[in-house]
Amino acid sequence: MVSGIRLRAGRAGSGRGAASMLTEAINVAKAAGAQNILVRGDAAYGNSSVIWAALRAKVGFSVVLTRTRR
Repeated sequence: MVSGIRLRAGRAGSGRGAASMLTEAINVAKAAGAQNILVRGDAAYGNSSVIWAALRAKVGFSVVLTRTRR
């Protein structure tokens, strides 16, 4: 199911606005009757705002986390 698509400016990072887009997609899926929702994302989606959005929505998730020296 495709619940929404967003086009961003060419220079925008692919993870920009990911948490709100994820929340909208989860809400659409739940409204359509989905019960077991699993969110998957690449490294652009492996940030705290996306993870917290998934936790708040009580859905499963699998995202890639990058390792940095920070």
